[in-house]
Amino acid sequence: MKGSTKSEWLVLNFFSPPAGECWYHIPSPPKQTLRQLSVGRTSVFAVDENGNLWYRQGLTPSYPQGSAWELISNNVTKVSVGPLDQVWIIADGIPGFPTETPGAVCHRLGVGPMQPKGQSWDYGIGGGWEHISVRGNSAEAPRSPHPPPLGPARSPAPQRTVNGSAVCV
Repeated sequence: MKGSTKSEWLVLNFFSPPAGECWYHIPSPPKQTLRQLSVGRTSVFAVDENGNLWYRQGLTPSYPQGSAWELISNNVTKVSVGPLDQVWIIADGIPGFPTETPGAVCHRLGVGPMQPKGQSWDYGIGGGWEHISVRGNSAEAPRSPHPPPLGPARSPAPQRTVNGSAVCV
């Protein structure tokens, strides 16, 4: 990446296995220099040197570099996106919370598959914070692969052993 600036090479193909496949050249938002980047499962957020929070639009498995930057908020000093796309920031002021002190922790509400950038901010805890990380917050609710069967319980399928492991037949 000789001759590049920190804002030119941003996104590793995060839809692939943990190591990814390749690097993509992603330009910064117009007339901005990115200072921090945070990547979730399917979302990318960045903070520029002017305290603007940006969301990378159009990320898909077939187009992991996305299509454009969208301005989400201003007065942001840090962003951290969790592995389930939870978005937390440290802000010096958020619309709707005019009396917050600098360095307040806020959480993005409404983040989901249909609204990956979220809808609004929820004030978290008081001011004075400088760093934030939500990487450890990665538990998903267990999912059943199939709904439970209706009707009376059936006996299990007969089993045979192959190389010491039980295999249903």
